[in-house]
Amino acid sequence: MSRRDAIATDLRSADPYVRARAVGEVGMLALGHPPILDAMLAMTGDRSPLPDDLQPPSDDPFAAFFGAEPKKRTFAEHASERIFGAGLPGHHVAVGALVSILCKSEDPAACATAGRLFCETRWEDPESAARDLIPHLHKRGVSLASVIAGADPVTLEILVASALDPYRSQAVNELMNAPDARQQTAAAIVQILPNLDDARLTEALAVLISWEACPVEELTKLEGQRPWVVRFTALVDPSAVDRAEAFSGPEPPSLVLRLDEVG
Repeated sequence: MSRRDAIATDLRSADPYVRARAVGEVGMLALGHPPILDAMLAMTGDRSPLPDDLQPPSDDPFAAFFGAEPKKRTFAEHASERIFGAGLPGHHVAVGALVSILCKSEDPAACATAGRLFCETRWEDPESAARDLIPHLHKRGVSLASVIAGADPVTLEILVASALDPYRSQAVNELMNAPDARQQTAAAIVQILPNLDDARLTEALAVLISWEACPVEELTKLEGQRPWVVRFTALVDPSAVDRAEAFSGPEPPSLVLRLDEVG
């Protein structure tokens, strides 16, 4: 068994002392080994405390003053500190390890750690890393606001495409909240409006109208497919108010809620 395989095995040991010791042996190169990264990311969801004799000295003055039990350091904190202290090597193997974690982990802490690693790692091939990781991060609901803020044109294109296929509410809102991404995102949303189901369409229209980014002519076109869209058109085009008031056809259940959001 190689040294790295031994560390990976120890990271999953039932013995807390073995696990804690193994964390201390993990460096940047070791984190590029998929089984080690897998085990370390899994540990970021472990809220159990380290053994008492491995606890760092308490720096909580209130606990000391009142004689209260100090907050214990957890395996999750131990693993996270080591991961970000060591850093992740920026090669394709590390990308694959993060993709693997995001595909199989249901733990929000592990997914959030993967997202932070994507943001903070200096990738050898940034475009490839973005294409491989962003869709999985979006699927897991990981915030990428910090990536959006400094995104180059290629990364922004990937972010927008991933946020809209399929439509992901959190990702879309993060993009629309970013001034440098808003125009491109709004234009991309307008392009997919005819393909959205009623629930997503009402949501997308509410977002666009909230940011004053929905052209009246696009709304008018949509009325031909789904007449209830006139209720949105009336919010931005005074000439459509009479049509909206006269409309009495079927409406999607989500319409009233979305109109209230922007009305």
